[in-house]
Amino acid sequence: MDSRDDSLDAFLNRRVRVLSDRFCRIVEAPALPQLDYFDEDLKGLMLRVFRSGKKTWYFRYWSQGKKRGERLGRFPAMSSKAARKAAELLKAGRVLGADPAAERDARRNAESFADLATEYLKRHATHKKSS
Repeated sequence: MDSRDDSLDAFLNRRVRVLSDRFCRIVEAPALPQLDYFDEDLKGLMLRVFRSGKKTWYFRYWSQGKKRGERLGRFPAMSSKAARKAAELLKAGRVLGADPAAERDARRNAESFADLATEYLKRHATHKKSS
């Protein structure tokens, strides 16, 4: 079996009963740019393993017909237990109608202090100039 067959096999078998610290330690970097492993116990919890060997926790969900995701942290700095707790909190928020990705996008698109200062100067400083 060549490495291409191994990559295909890994791609097709990405569901894991429980994403544990032990699993995260033993999972190897894929030949593909990245490979996602999904927890069957907690829907939405995902571990993304990059070709470089970095492993990152995500919470994936659907919102308004779009697949959305929130990065939780990197393994081993964030354990599977901590990632599970964070995902459960985000999932509870989703039940109440919160959309973490939309909130993040709104923060990113909010006006910066520089924008507000420029607007203030444009509206007020030019009119009150003594010269």
